[in-house]
Amino acid sequence: MLIHDQSSNMARLDHIWSFYMAKDRLPYERDWGNRTVIYPIGVEETTFAGSSEWAGLQLADLVAGAFADGARWAISGGDEHDKFRDELWHRVLLDTQTELPIWPRPEVDPKKLGTSGSDGSEVLDYIGAEMERVGFDPRHWRNPRRRR
Repeated sequence: MLIHDQSSNMARLDHIWSFYMAKDRLPYERDWGNRTVIYPIGVEETTFAGSSEWAGLQLADLVAGAFADGARWAISGGDEHDKFRDELWHRVLLDTQTELPIWPRPEVDPKKLGTSGSDGSEVLDYIGAEMERVGFDPRHWRNPRRRR
């Protein structure tokens, strides 16, 4: 089961996610470096919940919010007097010497790990072909769970 935040954009577009996860999708496998991508990806159930109900969602909100705030700070030029955001961005989120950095360490190199390869366009072609096969047009599909 995948638990996702009910206030997210994904929750508003869950009809598209449901299309991707449907059991009647034609199987698709594609080698990608030393991995194999398999569709459908095997998510049996997706639940949308409030972060007050799930500690994992609260943690994800905290990490995503910190990273977004740090990125906005860095992109805007990063006020050098803002020590909190400087520490957050450079020592917590990007410092590859910390135990759990957000940014990958230098040794996480797709070529060195044998995982480089496709740019993913084959997967997009597969998804487009599946949408065409079943007549799914997300622009015209009404989500029955969404209130109007």
